[in-house]
Amino acid sequence: EADPTLPRLRLQQEVEKEYFKNLEVVPERDTTIISLSFSNTDPTLTRDVVNAHIKEFIAWQMDKRLDAAASARIQLEKQIDIARINLERAEKQLNEFAQKAGIVSLNSNLNIIYRQLEEMNSALAAAQADRIAKESLFKQATSENINSQSIVTENLLIQNLRQELAKVEAQYQENYSTFKDDYPKLKNLKAKMQDLERRISAEEGRILATIKNDFLSAHTKESSLTETAEEMKKQALNLNNQATEYKILEREVETNKFIHQSLMERSKEIDAKVGTDLGNVQ
Repeated sequence: EADPTLPRLRLQQEVEKEYFKNLEVVPERDTTIISLSFSNTDPTLTRDVVNAHIKEFIAWQMDKRLDAAASARIQLEKQIDIARINLERAEKQLNEFAQKAGIVSLNSNLNIIYRQLEEMNSALAAAQADRIAKESLFKQATSENINSQSIVTENLLIQNLRQELAKVEAQYQENYSTFKDDYPKLKNLKAKMQDLERRISAEEGRILATIKNDFLSAHTKESSLTETAEEMKKQALNLNNQATEYKILEREVETNKFIHQSLMERSKEIDAKVGTDLGNVQ
């Protein structure tokens, strides 16, 4: 039995064949312009066919561009979400590190530590010079006769005692040629000489003890400053390391922020371009 739809299909094929024979689509060379014409004895039909093709073409172009824009926007939104997550993560890491390290103002902290370290190094250099001088004086005083040291010879009390001792010794020698040792005056002069010598020796001992104490105090001060300076150096190095890590995290924040902003700008550009392209379809 024959298919009842075959006559209709044949008629449709004949109509389409005739239709496409009368339809002419020619792209203009080196342009985006397409020439469209339709041949028919009925001018109204000709106009309607051409306009219908133009409307369909415009609608197809719009759908094509909208689909492309939608696809691009979806991909871009995914990238924006990733960039936002990375930015939030980087900012959180930076804040956590700053709180953990106690960083309020990185530059001011560095300036304070460096200034304190510079002052400490100056104080330590002065303490070392002072200790070296006092150590030299102490070694000289203990290795040589302290009587010849300038700190002793220039001491006013010792000068006075020695002058008085010289006078008493002269008196003793003057009387010694006349009287015997048990003569009361000689005994008194001898006792006075011994007392003066004891006082001179005691003052020399006091001066030596002062030199020793000055050296020990200078050594203690130098040791204390050295320990403090080393601790401050460790603080400075630690702060330098923290500053380096902080700047790395800060740079990561800025990079992620730039990426996020760039993607947001790109999203705006896509929206603007879609509107412009749709307006240009004609």
